[in-house]
Amino acid sequence: MVETNIVYMGVGVSLSGYGIVDLIPLELHDFDIILGMYWLSKYKGLIDCYAKTITFQTPDGERMVFEGERILKPIAIISVLTAQKLLRKGCMAYLTYILNSDDEGP
Repeated sequence: MVETNIVYMGVGVSLSGYGIVDLIPLELHDFDIILGMYWLSKYKGLIDCYAKTITFQTPDGERMVFEGERILKPIAIISVLTAQKLLRKGCMAYLTYILNSDDEGP
């Protein structure tokens, strides 16, 4: 669980001169900013996960496309000890078993 009692109200976000947000500082390592559903709906945000783009529309009707970085990283694998430590801290874990049904096998 992440807790904070600090909120930065009415912070300007530069999207062609548009956007005011309330920011809550969190200790997240992989994210610069998280925009909520209300803000995204106000600016008609369309998220394309495959293309790694977010399309916004300003109040004037201008469309803007934010393109995320396409960095090919190796798959992150953690050790059992690290996983146990994270679970003790209360982190969620998911155990999956994937079977390729297209594989004809030996």
